Amino acid sequence: MTSILEIKPPNTLGFLTERQKEKRILHVDIDADFNSSQTISYTIDVVFDPSPFSTGIFEKVDFYVGSTGVNITIDFFDGEVHGFTEEISISVEYTNDRLIERYADLTISPKIELSSGKASMKTEVGSIHRKKGERYTQSSAFQCREAVLTPIDLGSGVRWLLQQPRSDKAIRDFLAGNLHLAASHTPGSATSRGTVTARLSDIRIFDGERRPVSARKSLLMLFKLFEAGMWLTDSKSVSFEFELQRADSEE
Repeated sequence: MTSILEIKPPNTLGFLTERQKEKRILHVDIDADFNSSQTISYTIDVVFDPSPFSTGIFEKVDFYVGSTGVNITIDFFDGEVHGFTEEISISVEYTNDRLIERYADLTISPKIELSSGKASMKTEVGSIHRKKGERYTQSSAFQCREAVLTPIDLGSGVRWLLQQPRSDKAIRDFLAGNLHLAASHTPGSATSRGTVTARLSDIRIFDGERRPVSARKSLLMLFKLFEAGMWLTDSKSVSFEFELQRADSEE
């Protein structure tokens, strides 16, 4: 059983020039294989390739163009989706600290009144005194699970949301590397057709320590890069249509 996978337009990794690859921070490719005579397994390879650059008048400083999240969707024109890459989550512990400063003296004296039948008793259980200018910290800690990769079943396809967990990272704050996703599809005919779209949720500038610079500075630097032609405007998203046609099909 042979098949032909056609990409329209041909803008996946194999069709990009080396110069285009250098300027893009998001690449997407797709492959397919027949699981059975009806079901097709699709593999989507998403590549995050932060673009490094240097700037500075007297001393060159390294920066990176990167992103912290992405939205990937595969949508089929007909047929049924059977399975796909499931959720990936991590356990995260958070501690919230709140600094409180008193602007006036305050004394709290709780009183308790006990009664039983006709007898009653009043008592004080001590007092808490807070002085003006005093500072103290209130802390609360909790644990939860954060979904790093979240799939959404669209019926005709699947959407995955990939987002960095909220905390300082030991290595970097932007996405880098390869993400492999899979979806199984049974088309309504011998031809399987659909679209793939990958869109970065945000693009920012990161410093030499791989930490994001301020939003204002990031926007200004991105504009300067665009003026200099160092960064492609379509790097934020990739979208293409695909068609898988069995070569021995009569259609």
